[in-house]
Amino acid sequence: MCAGCHNLIDPIGFGFEKFDAIGMRREKHKLLFYPNLTGVAARRAKPKEIDLELDTKGWVAGLPDSEFTSPRELGELLAKSPQCQECLVKQVFRYMSGRQDTPADRPVLTQALQKTFASRITTSRN
Repeated sequence: MCAGCHNLIDPIGFGFEKFDAIGMRREKHKLLFYPNLTGVAARRAKPKEIDLELDTKGWVAGLPDSEFTSPRELGELLAKSPQCQECLVKQVFRYMSGRQDTPADRPVLTQALQKTFASRITTSRN
């Protein structure tokens, strides 16, 4: 049951492996193995530490040629994606209007998408 969503979100998350659970950057994943001891010996025992290399290759499911290895590359990939641009315009429209878009809103959304795309081209030339 969980696989349906995880097949979509896990590949994106792989690109963020250089960040731990609280957002701190790390170069390796550290594993600690504690000995199976009890009492005073358990408190004094040092854990065995293993550093693992991180695989930061991610991709966006459903988006062709969407491999990336860093959050910056993901941002660049999404900024170039027509699907992402259209989604962004729709989400801004929904937020600003306080409602879901309807077929009657299509001309406004199309115009907003064209203006967004035109401003991106103008900005990249400067």
